[in-house]
Amino acid sequence: MLAGAMGRSFLLNPKTDYDNVKLMLYIGTNPMVSHSHNTGMFNPAIWIKAIAKRGEVWTIDPVQTETAHLSTRHIAAHPGKDYAILGWIVRELIDNGPMTPKQPIEGLGEVRAALEGYDRTKAALIAGVDEQSMEDLLASIRKYGSFRLRPARHQHVARVQSDAMVRLDDPGADRSMNEKGGLLVSSRLPHQI
Repeated sequence: MLAGAMGRSFLLNPKTDYDNVKLMLYIGTNPMVSHSHNTGMFNPAIWIKAIAKRGEVWTIDPVQTETAHLSTRHIAAHPGKDYAILGWIVRELIDNGPMTPKQPIEGLGEVRAALEGYDRTKAALIAGVDEQSMEDLLASIRKYGSFRLRPARHQHVARVQSDAMVRLDDPGADRSMNEKGGLLVSSRLPHQI
């Protein structure tokens, strides 16, 4: 909606390269039931199964949704507490990598300072999940080098932290904006923008 309002075109809304992405993370959203049209999935089951076959699909959601059922892994965090998992992952990526951004990251020091003392045990306790599931998710992020995530639109705290994760963890040239496996923005933008 924002892309359409600001740019007067849906073409500014980035779409995941579902044909090439290897790690997808859904946070509090269930495209199998609703809003899959917003992410360019005309038949979500086909895309989710294909990603899971060549890589991994993770869902963080309190409920075992249809999307979670098709996912490689499901983490059932307490409602509204997925930010704890994301905060810990951001801290781990800052401290221990991989972190090879293509451009400088403004405010990195402030993000790290805000996450001081935010260890795996604390995050797992807040989110109500086992620490091993969090370690497994982090290992998958490190294995694939990057990931695409689709948070629910109402999760503002998670969105801020997850957006930070996308900016922090972008080591692969093939996983960037408008490149294979990344988020794609149409080059057919209206000339009036």
